[in-house]
Amino acid sequence: MKKYLIYSIGFLLFFSSFLPATTFAQTNEVTPVIAPTGTPVIGSYTGNCDPSKDENCYQFLEALPTSEGDLTSVNTGADKKKGTGLGEFIMFAFEIGVGIAGVLGVVMLTIYGFQYAANDKNIATFEVLKEKITKVMLGLLLLLGIFVILNTINPDLLIVEPQIDEQTLNVISRNDDLEFVKNVESVDVSNVSISMGDYNDTAFLMYLTHQQGLAGGSSILWAAKKGYSSVPIPNPFIKTIPSSKYGGADMIIRNMRSNAPLKDYQKVTGPTNITPVGFLNYWSKKTKGFKTKIGTIPQTNADAIQQASTRTGVDVVSLKAVCMIESYNCTKANAVSGGGKGSYFGLFQLGDAEFKKFGEGGSIFDPYKNAYAGARYGKYNLEGLAKNKSKI
Repeated sequence: MKKYLIYSIGFLLFFSSFLPATTFAQTNEVTPVIAPTGTPVIGSYTGNCDPSKDENCYQFLEALPTSEGDLTSVNTGADKKKGTGLGEFIMFAFEIGVGIAGVLGVVMLTIYGFQYAANDKNIATFEVLKEKITKVMLGLLLLLGIFVILNTINPDLLIVEPQIDEQTLNVISRNDDLEFVKNVESVDVSNVSISMGDYNDTAFLMYLTHQQGLAGGSSILWAAKKGYSSVPIPNPFIKTIPSSKYGGADMIIRNMRSNAPLKDYQKVTGPTNITPVGFLNYWSKKTKGFKTKIGTIPQTNADAIQQASTRTGVDVVSLKAVCMIESYNCTKANAVSGGGKGSYFGLFQLGDAEFKKFGEGGSIFDPYKNAYAGARYGKYNLEGLAKNKSKI
């Protein structure tokens, strides 16, 4: 019995020696933050952020040692390029904990194994050591089992990064896109009448939140119902005033102006000043007008949208109407608007973040992949509006 136990201990020692290395192989890559001079911002760890320049930077009271230098701060915001994210720090702490537990387990197993092998007389000591060895072995197997099970189910479960939905209000301006403006203006809505029911139309609500974001769309609907001439911040959906570089308290009004061609808006609604009620009136009519043109969508794109509708359960007519607005009568699967990091792509004009979150990989310009991500994004926004309904 002792012989087989010693063999088992030797096998576990050999196998457990790979545990920390296997665990640490999952470390996410951190983009270094480099100051204009080309040197790290602070500390010797290149992922540190600077609390004097970044409001989301949290400075530790004491530096934490890492294999790459001292970790002195973490960025708790969403922009990973500003420094080490909080999730990455949690992941780092998790990996350190697992590594230390693995090393301690191996050390304890080695000590108890030698004590067991050296003891030939005291039966009571044998039993105590056997119990200790058994517990250590179970602990190491449990440690390994956690990693193997999570990695087998989904490797992303090992990424300890908090998924916090950010209420982004920085909406891209489409008035600078002449082809977009021409496409919107081409839809004649002079004979289109709307009722209160049209404000509950799926296509209209989907496009409103697609354009303004869930928080922005909810805020506009709320302000219109209240009869406000503007959209105040804070409101039930946006609690804090964004920084002035994003437009401050006037941001939603600026976003509405950026997405309603002024001449056409005046032609449809009358006044030149854009109000919540006028904005909803304008886009409700335009969405209704675009729905009458969905039969002109190229067959390949129409098939892609139909498949996305079948897979997600989102109304196909509504999806086609949104696509008609977003990508020039839904004709250009390779459409690009904006510039740099603010670019939006494909049939549903999705950003990289939306495509990654709601898509299933592949090319963002693939009509089938883009339509599927667009449908899931639309469904997400519609479900969010349903939850916000009691506050609107």
